[in-house]
Parts: sequence; C-alpha cells; structure tokens
Amino acid sequence: MRRSLAAWPAVSPCGPSPPVWDVPRPPSRNGGRGRYRGVQAHRVAQRRARRPKPCKLAVCPALATLVGHKLVARWSPEQIAGWLARTYVDDPGMRVSHETIYRTLFVQSRGGLAP
Repeated sequence: MRRSLAAWPAVSPCGPSPPVWDVPRPPSRNGGRGRYRGVQAHRVAQRRARRPKPCKLAVCPALATLVGHKLVARWSPEQIAGWLARTYVDDPGMRVSHETIYRTLFVQSRGGLAP
C-alpha cells in the first residue's frame, strides 16, 4: 500500500534530518574526535561567554547621570528608555533598555546610578 507525502510532513524530499546527537562537533574543540567531553566543553563554553557583562549605566557616567536626573523628575524607566531612543537616534551608546534601569535600581551594589 502506498502512502501519500501528506502523511509524512516532517520528512523532506532528501530524507529525514539527522537527530541532534548525530550532528558532528568540530574536531579541534573539546578534546577532538573520539575524546569529546561534555562537562569539560560546558565549562569551557561558560568561560568563553565572559559573563557577567558590566552594566551599561556603570560604564557610561553621562548616561547614568541623564537617567538619574529623569528618575528624580519622576519619569518611569519605560519613559526614559523611549525618550533616549528618540533623542539619541544616531548614538546607540546613549540608549538603554528599561530592564537595565530596573536592574540597576534594584541592584544597588553596582553603584550604577548616582543622581
């Protein structure tokens, strides 16, 4: 009995895709071919990620001062982020997300905002 292709939507005309565990890894990283170590690879990947990144408000004092003045004027972080995006269209260094402002407010140990 012959089945139609509609019964097999996940199969491409070239055949099924290989499972995730069959995808070959680069041989030069994490031990090479035949010696792959998952735990070691995870640790190395964490080191490569270089986290945590410094807060943008802690790195750029001009931006932190501007955000601090807007907060003193009782602007919300959403209003500040929107205003910065409209005012500094050509300068991505002077833009910050509202999540970053909230994070800086609630994590005072960074010292990101000093109005």
